[in-house]
Amino acid sequence: MIPKLLILPENYEDKIQEFYNKEGKQKVENYTREELKKLGFEPKLIRWDDKRGLEGISMYEGGIDLERNTFDFHNIYYESDLGKILHKIIKYYFKLLESS
Repeated sequence: MIPKLLILPENYEDKIQEFYNKEGKQKVENYTREELKKLGFEPKLIRWDDKRGLEGISMYEGGIDLERNTFDFHNIYYESDLGKILHKIIKYYFKLLESS
């Protein structure tokens, strides 16, 4: 079961440009590094698209990727400590996106 939080809102594409204008990308990247560091991880790659926004967070251990309008975990159980941190990061991303 995919947590409902990980499904993008229907109108998110309308908010992407404002999200970027408000430095949302940098805020999410900083937050991602801070949260992952708490568990001793660091992102290998944080992927962005100009029109779609955040596309994924990759680490050597696994990550999370945007597939259509849903973020899906790969090689990580979402109830693990790392899965919970990634879930928290996506929740933060959605919060910034909604406020744009």
